[in-house]
Amino acid sequence: ENLTTGQSMTITRTYVVGDAIEINSARNQVFVNGTEVDFTGIIPKCVPGANKMQVTITSTGTYTVDLFLEYFDRYT
Repeated sequence: ENLTTGQSMTITRTYVVGDAIEINSARNQVFVNGTEVDFTGIIPKCVPGANKMQVTITSTGTYTVDLFLEYFDRYT
């Protein structure tokens, strides 16, 4: 979820240690471990330096989440 814009998406699945989520907003695609998966909602738009992103996990247990955002200017 982008707390700045209110846009959010949901990926519903059972995750295991080491799962990697890749979101390609330019192509409106989401991958888990390299395999395209379905999602609901809208992929949040990200503006470098102007966003507050949030990850929500709905489950029991202890989790570690690493976020990495890579921005490519499509016009350069």
